[in-house]
Amino acid sequence: MIIQKPKILLAKIEAEENKLKDLEKRFIPEREIGQVFNDLKSLIGVTGNHLDSLDIKPLVYDGAYQELPFSISVKGHYVDIILLLNKLEGYPRLIDITDIKIRSTGIKSSEVMMSLEAKLFVVKD
Repeated sequence: MIIQKPKILLAKIEAEENKLKDLEKRFIPEREIGQVFNDLKSLIGVTGNHLDSLDIKPLVYDGAYQELPFSISVKGHYVDIILLLNKLEGYPRLIDITDIKIRSTGIKSSEVMMSLEAKLFVVKD
């Protein structure tokens, strides 16, 4: 079947190669790690939230790429926290959010604290 329709197979291979290239563009070159965290801090401010803490853990090597785990705590109004999450979802680089916790701060009824665990996918320059 495959041999009978090589054009179909070649088209499928090309489509998969294009998907892989698009994915590779979303990985973060090692030299751009600082810029990603600057972008993250900017997104927090632009959405009306306040960075409480940022903890960047050591790089973990995983074959062809590295994982950079980090955690952040952000204070803001619930709606602003959701806006931040939407902006992170649209961020052009790969950010894998592994855990999110949102709780009331107990200070103001509309203020919440979000704790987020995530990792970046980094490639060597």
